[in-house]
Amino acid sequence: MKRVSPSIKPAAPWYGAKALAQKVALREEKKKQNLKKIYQEKEGGVNVMLISHIVAMASNRVIGDKGEIPWKIPGEQKMFKEITMGHTMIMGRKTYEAIGRALPGRTNIVITRQTDYAAPDCIVVHDLKSALQSCPSDESEAFIIGGGQIYQATISSADRVYLTVLPMEVPGDTYFPEFSESDFEVIRSDFIDAIVPYHFYIYERINGNGWVESSPMLQP
Repeated sequence: MKRVSPSIKPAAPWYGAKALAQKVALREEKKKQNLKKIYQEKEGGVNVMLISHIVAMASNRVIGDKGEIPWKIPGEQKMFKEITMGHTMIMGRKTYEAIGRALPGRTNIVITRQTDYAAPDCIVVHDLKSALQSCPSDESEAFIIGGGQIYQATISSADRVYLTVLPMEVPGDTYFPEFSESDFEVIRSDFIDAIVPYHFYIYERINGNGWVESSPMLQP
Protein backbone atom coordinates (compact mmCIF):
# COMPACT_ATOMS: atom_id res chain seq x y z
CA MET A 1 0.00 0.00 0.00
CA LYS A 2 1.33 3.40 -0.95
CA ARG A 3 1.68 5.90 1.85
CA VAL A 4 1.44 9.66 1.73
CA SER A 5 4.80 11.39 2.09
CA PRO A 6 3.87 15.06 1.88
CA SER A 7 7.34 16.32 2.72
CA ILE A 8 8.81 14.89 -0.49
CA LYS A 9 5.80 14.84 -2.81
CA PRO A 10 6.21 17.25 -5.77
CA ALA A 11 3.79 20.14 -5.78
CA ALA A 12 0.67 19.70 -7.87
CA PRO A 13 -0.53 22.52 -10.12
CA TRP A 14 -2.06 25.43 -8.23
CA TYR A 15 -5.82 25.73 -8.55
CA GLY A 16 -7.11 29.29 -8.72
CA ALA A 17 -9.53 30.22 -5.96
CA LYS A 18 -12.57 30.22 -8.26
CA ALA A 19 -11.65 26.95 -9.97
CA LEU A 20 -10.90 25.27 -6.63
CA ALA A 21 -14.22 26.43 -5.16
CA GLN A 22 -16.12 25.09 -8.18
CA LYS A 23 -14.25 21.77 -8.08
CA VAL A 24 -14.97 21.28 -4.38
CA ALA A 25 -18.62 22.39 -4.69
CA LEU A 26 -19.27 19.94 -7.53
CA ARG A 27 -17.71 17.09 -5.58
CA GLU A 28 -19.69 17.89 -2.43
CA GLU A 29 -22.93 18.01 -4.43
CA LYS A 30 -22.13 14.65 -6.02
CA LYS A 31 -21.53 13.12 -2.59
CA LYS A 32 -24.85 14.46 -1.31
CA GLN A 33 -26.70 13.09 -4.34
CA ASN A 34 -25.08 9.68 -3.89
CA LEU A 35 -26.06 9.63 -0.22
CA LYS A 36 -29.70 10.61 -0.73
CA LYS A 37 -30.74 7.03 -1.43
CA ILE A 38 -29.10 5.88 1.80
CA TYR A 39 -30.93 8.42 3.93
CA GLN A 40 -34.25 7.91 2.15
CA GLU A 41 -34.06 4.29 3.29
CA LYS A 42 -33.03 5.08 6.88
CA GLU A 43 -35.24 6.64 9.54
CA GLY A 44 -33.53 9.19 11.71
CA GLY A 45 -30.37 9.27 9.60
CA VAL A 46 -27.67 11.78 10.58
CA ASN A 47 -27.13 15.00 8.65
CA VAL A 48 -25.00 14.70 5.52
CA MET A 49 -21.85 16.73 6.17
CA LEU A 50 -18.18 16.50 5.38
CA ILE A 51 -15.85 15.36 8.13
CA SER A 52 -12.41 16.92 7.69
CA HIS A 53 -9.07 16.71 9.43
CA ILE A 54 -7.09 19.89 9.79
CA VAL A 55 -3.57 19.47 11.13
CA ALA A 56 0.00 20.74 11.01
CA MET A 57 2.84 18.23 11.25
CA ALA A 58 6.59 18.00 10.90
CA SER A 59 8.16 15.86 8.17
CA ASN A 60 8.43 12.98 10.69
CA ARG A 61 4.63 13.28 11.30
CA VAL A 62 5.03 14.82 14.78
CA ILE A 63 2.06 17.02 15.74
CA GLY A 64 2.67 17.50 19.44
CA ASP A 65 4.99 17.09 22.38
CA LYS A 66 3.91 16.78 26.01
CA GLY A 67 0.51 18.22 25.23
CA GLU A 68 1.82 21.25 23.34
CA ILE A 69 2.35 22.14 19.68
CA PRO A 70 6.16 22.34 19.35
CA TRP A 71 6.19 25.32 16.96
CA LYS A 72 4.40 28.58 16.13
CA ILE A 73 3.61 29.55 12.56
CA PRO A 74 1.60 32.81 12.43
CA GLY A 75 0.53 32.42 8.80
CA GLU A 76 -0.61 28.85 9.35
CA GLN A 77 -2.67 29.87 12.38
CA LYS A 78 -4.41 32.55 10.33
CA MET A 79 -5.23 29.98 7.63
CA PHE A 80 -6.60 27.61 10.29
CA LYS A 81 -8.94 30.36 11.48
CA GLU A 82 -10.14 31.21 7.97
CA ILE A 83 -10.85 27.57 7.09
CA THR A 84 -12.69 26.66 10.30
CA MET A 85 -14.57 29.92 10.94
CA GLY A 86 -18.32 29.38 11.12
CA HIS A 87 -17.98 25.60 11.34
CA THR A 88 -17.83 22.95 14.05
CA MET A 89 -14.52 21.83 15.58
CA ILE A 90 -14.25 18.48 17.37
CA MET A 91 -11.31 17.95 19.68
CA GLY A 92 -10.06 15.86 22.58
CA ARG A 93 -9.69 17.22 26.08
CA LYS A 94 -5.92 17.60 25.86
CA THR A 95 -6.20 19.57 22.62
CA TYR A 96 -8.77 21.86 24.23
CA GLU A 97 -6.53 22.40 27.25
CA ALA A 98 -3.54 23.16 24.99
CA ILE A 99 -5.63 25.84 23.27
CA GLY A 100 -6.85 27.05 26.64
CA ARG A 101 -10.28 28.35 25.63
CA ALA A 102 -13.15 28.01 23.20
CA LEU A 103 -12.28 29.54 19.84
CA PRO A 104 -14.81 32.24 18.86
CA GLY A 105 -17.04 32.07 15.81
CA ARG A 106 -17.14 28.28 15.82
CA THR A 107 -18.99 25.47 17.58
CA ASN A 108 -16.43 23.90 19.94
CA ILE A 109 -17.03 20.25 20.89
CA VAL A 110 -14.74 18.58 23.44
CA ILE A 111 -14.55 14.80 23.85
CA THR A 112 -13.50 13.48 27.24
CA ARG A 113 -14.05 10.40 29.38
CA GLN A 114 -14.38 12.63 32.46
CA THR A 115 -18.09 12.78 33.25
CA ASP A 116 -17.82 15.94 35.34
CA TYR A 117 -15.57 17.88 32.95
CA ALA A 118 -16.47 21.51 32.25
CA ALA A 119 -15.26 23.61 29.33
CA PRO A 120 -16.76 27.12 29.15
CA ASP A 121 -18.55 27.94 25.90
CA CYS A 122 -18.00 24.37 24.64
CA ILE A 123 -20.20 21.32 24.19
CA VAL A 124 -18.72 18.47 26.27
CA VAL A 125 -19.40 14.90 25.14
CA HIS A 126 -17.96 11.51 25.98
CA ASP A 127 -17.64 9.70 22.64
CA LEU A 128 -17.32 10.38 18.92
CA LYS A 129 -20.91 9.45 18.14
CA SER A 130 -22.18 12.07 20.57
CA ALA A 131 -19.77 14.62 19.10
CA LEU A 132 -21.22 14.17 15.62
CA GLN A 133 -24.76 14.22 16.92
CA SER A 134 -24.00 17.51 18.67
CA CYS A 135 -23.05 19.29 15.44
CA PRO A 136 -25.59 21.88 14.29
CA SER A 137 -28.24 20.37 12.04
CA ASP A 138 -27.21 22.59 9.13
CA GLU A 139 -23.47 21.99 9.45
CA SER A 140 -21.82 21.35 6.07
CA GLU A 141 -18.29 20.53 7.27
CA ALA A 142 -17.07 19.55 10.73
CA PHE A 143 -13.36 19.66 11.55
CA ILE A 144 -11.39 17.18 13.64
CA ILE A 145 -8.57 19.28 15.13
CA GLY A 146 -6.87 16.76 17.43
CA GLY A 147 -5.42 15.05 19.22
CA GLY A 148 -3.60 11.99 18.01
CA GLN A 149 -6.10 9.38 19.20
CA ILE A 150 -9.05 11.12 17.55
CA TYR A 151 -7.12 11.55 14.30
CA GLN A 152 -6.27 7.84 14.40
CA ALA A 153 -9.87 6.83 15.08
CA THR A 154 -11.29 8.88 12.21
CA ILE A 155 -8.66 8.95 9.44
CA SER A 156 -10.12 5.93 7.64
CA SER A 157 -13.43 7.74 7.15
CA ALA A 158 -12.41 11.38 6.79
CA ASP A 159 -13.69 13.06 3.63
CA ARG A 160 -10.95 15.69 3.46
CA VAL A 161 -7.55 16.44 5.04
CA TYR A 162 -6.15 19.98 5.28
CA LEU A 163 -2.49 19.23 5.90
CA THR A 164 0.31 21.65 6.72
CA VAL A 165 3.80 20.11 6.60
CA LEU A 166 6.95 21.67 8.03
CA PRO A 167 9.94 20.51 5.94
CA MET A 168 11.92 19.50 9.02
CA GLU A 169 11.95 16.83 11.68
CA VAL A 170 10.79 17.87 15.15
CA PRO A 171 11.00 15.78 18.33
CA GLY A 172 7.68 14.91 19.89
CA ASP A 173 5.42 12.21 21.31
CA THR A 174 2.23 12.59 19.26
CA TYR A 175 1.96 11.75 15.55
CA PHE A 176 -0.49 12.19 12.70
CA PRO A 177 -1.44 8.77 11.30
CA GLU A 178 -0.43 7.65 7.83
CA PHE A 179 -3.18 7.15 5.27
CA SER A 180 -3.48 5.48 1.88
CA GLU A 181 -2.57 7.86 -0.93
CA SER A 182 -4.68 5.88 -3.38
CA ASP A 183 -7.84 6.88 -1.48
CA PHE A 184 -7.25 10.61 -1.94
CA GLU A 185 -6.68 13.22 -4.62
CA VAL A 186 -4.55 16.31 -3.93
CA ILE A 187 -6.80 19.22 -4.92
CA ARG A 188 -4.44 21.89 -3.62
CA SER A 189 -0.69 21.95 -3.14
CA ASP A 190 1.27 25.06 -2.24
CA PHE A 191 4.60 26.06 -0.74
CA ILE A 192 4.54 29.09 1.54
CA ASP A 193 7.96 30.73 1.67
CA ALA A 194 7.54 32.52 5.00
CA ILE A 195 9.83 33.10 7.99
CA VAL A 196 8.96 29.51 8.88
CA PRO A 197 8.36 27.92 5.44
CA TYR A 198 5.82 25.16 5.06
CA HIS A 199 3.81 23.15 2.54
CA PHE A 200 0.02 23.19 2.48
CA TYR A 201 -2.09 20.42 0.94
CA ILE A 202 -5.77 19.62 0.68
CA TYR A 203 -6.49 15.92 0.21
CA GLU A 204 -9.98 15.00 -1.01
CA ARG A 205 -11.26 11.44 -0.66
CA ILE A 206 -11.88 10.08 -4.16
CA ASN A 207 -14.90 7.95 -3.29
CA GLY A 208 -16.66 9.56 -0.35
CA ASN A 209 -18.16 7.00 1.99
CA GLY A 210 -20.42 9.44 3.79
CA TRP A 211 -21.19 9.34 7.50
CA VAL A 212 -23.82 6.72 8.11
CA GLU A 213 -24.66 4.96 11.35
CA SER A 214 -22.47 1.97 10.52
CA SER A 215 -19.31 4.10 10.36
CA PRO A 216 -16.64 2.80 12.79
CA MET A 217 -16.15 6.26 14.30
CA LEU A 218 -19.80 6.40 15.39
CA GLN A 219 -19.30 3.64 17.89
CA PRO A 220 -18.89 4.77 21.55
